Amino acid sequence: MAKIGVAVTLRSSDISSHTKRVYNDRDFALALNMFANLYDPTAGVQRLYWSKNYRVGLPFSNTSHYVNPEVDRLLEAAQTENDNKRVA
Repeated sequence: MAKIGVAVTLRSSDISSHTKRVYNDRDFALALNMFANLYDPTAGVQRLYWSKNYRVGLPFSNTSHYVNPEVDRLLEAAQTENDNKRVA
């Protein structure tokens, strides 16, 4: 990042400290986390982008406070869709 003129301070911490700093204190400019789709998109992806899942202190949720009504509509429709061909 220094090559493009961005000063960076790396913080390494245990999971409890990281969770408190990012999800409770909101003390970050950029947080890099690795997430996966898991066994179901609702558990894996929806929690990261669904605007209704933004809650200070709720770990591994919509940390960025992403809000997009169309994305919310699609995520909510996918929760109850049983036809895999429609959601693929």
